[in-house]
Formats: sequence, structure tokens, C-alpha cells
Amino acid sequence: MPRKTKTSRIVYPELWDKVSKENKDLLDDFMDYCRSINRSKTTIDGYYNDIQICWVWNLQHNKNKFFVDFTKRDVIKYQNWLVTEQELSSNRVRRLRSALSSLSNITKNTPTSLGGR
Repeated sequence: MPRKTKTSRIVYPELWDKVSKENKDLLDDFMDYCRSINRSKTTIDGYYNDIQICWVWNLQHNKNKFFVDFTKRDVIKYQNWLVTEQELSSNRVRRLRSALSSLSNITKNTPTSLGGR
């Protein structure tokens, strides 16, 4: 019996258009960085999609705050939203957080709650 997968679309063009230019530019810079260190195309595409989800959440629930200004509380609120409202599995939540952690590694002001184990 195949496993059941819950799919929910979060990123829509009309929402993506409202995401702050700063965050979009940061994402583009991160994608350039990933290409420069020879990350695979599938990894880059995954990061892009995962971070888009965060940017849309940020738009709708966090005043479209610039990522480098995120606090631990912002990350906790995002994670809570993923678990409670989106009903994502713990593996999916870890993957989404991992994408943010990778992004935070190239920013000056890294939210400390994104650190590894």
C-alpha cells in the first residue's frame, strides 16, 4: 500500500508578487551562491521552493520582515505554522528548516535557533 502524502499549495503568484524585494533578492543571491559551490540542480530547486514557502508565510504572518532580521521567535512561529496549520510531517518541517539554515549561513545576522544539533 503506498504511503499517503498530504499536498497543499502555499505559494501563489499573487502572493509571491507581494513578497519584499529584499527577501527575493536574498533568495536570488543564495541561489547564485549554491550554483557557485556546485550544488545539484535538484538541491537548488528544492531550496528555492522551500524558501518561497517561508517568504509567503512571512508575508502573511510576519509583516514581510527581512530574513536577516528574523528572531528565534519568528522561526518558532514559522515552525508552529508548518506543524499546526499546514499539518506537515516532522521530516518535511526539518527539510524546510534546513533550507533556512543553509540560507542563514550566508547572512551576517544568523538566527541562532536555526543551528544544527
